[in-house]
Amino acid sequence: MKLLHISHACGLDLGQANVPTAFAVIERRDFEATTPDERDHSKYHVRHLERFVSGTPYEVIFQKVRETRLHAQVEHGPLVVNRTGVGNAVVKLLGKAYPGVYPEEVMITSGIQAVKERTTIWFWP
Repeated sequence: MKLLHISHACGLDLGQANVPTAFAVIERRDFEATTPDERDHSKYHVRHLERFVSGTPYEVIFQKVRETRLHAQVEHGPLVVNRTGVGNAVVKLLGKAYPGVYPEEVMITSGIQAVKERTTIWFWP
């Protein structure tokens, strides 16, 4: 197999005061087949996984996310944020604490298919 491309994405599942927050850095490696018996494919690796204690201030979480993204050299990859339980106000706090970051926001909803509204919010069933 020939390695074609490596990319990274970060996911942040923000918890309310009594629910832990989770943060992950995922690496995707795309491979090209080099023999007729092989096929193109991708492999995924969890490069960082962290669970914050319930009640950790959002400012502390956002600083740790920023530091981890810089240290792991993935600051240019997407940051996907689940805002289902915390709402828009907390995601706006993330923008203030982390200028230049434009998270892909996700809300878990009922429905049949994913819908993207505006430019950054995905609604997923």
